[in-house]
Amino acid sequence: MKIKLVLVATMFASVSVFSQEVKVKKGEIQIDGKSVAKIDKEKNNYTISDLSGKALFTATITNETPLKNTVSKYWMQLTGSNGVVKELELIDKTSFSFGFEKPITQNLTKSENPLLPASGIDENKINSFFQTEDRSISKSEDNRIEEYKEINRSEDALAADNKILISNVGIISANNEKIGYIVRKVTGKDMVQQFL
Repeated sequence: MKIKLVLVATMFASVSVFSQEVKVKKGEIQIDGKSVAKIDKEKNNYTISDLSGKALFTATITNETPLKNTVSKYWMQLTGSNGVVKELELIDKTSFSFGFEKPITQNLTKSENPLLPASGIDENKINSFFQTEDRSISKSEDNRIEEYKEINRSEDALAADNKILISNVGIISANNEKIGYIVRKVTGKDMVQQFL
């Protein structure tokens, strides 16, 4: 019987942790009605401060890498007061919002080890978090794009070396000799290219 009670209590405790109500009211982040931090918006950057107004870090949701590549994936980028950048995957359970304020606050409060827990800000934890940089998400995206660009460059060089040309009527030639042709077929909404 005691095991069942402990199990039920554990289930309710875990449900209450994940069902925290996070709101932003008059510039304050509130968890279950208790103010834990302040948030201030400047364009798409949000400054997170303690309740006295001391800025701790900035947060934004972005899909632009340091090499200025824009990708389809979004992540949260945090910048500490010491300038160190950390990138975090977005958690799936964020609700819809026209701005970034709500997803940022939900990601900062509802992750496994939140920077903004319901108990309030722990400045030592935040300072420790920003001791090392982590740009693994954007670097991975940049590496993927650079790999793709390198493949394109090598294919372009190969085409230039062999003088591969495609005429406006679809004739493919290499070194001034016809080697094939390309036909475009439109079927419904899709355009299919066939190399023959």
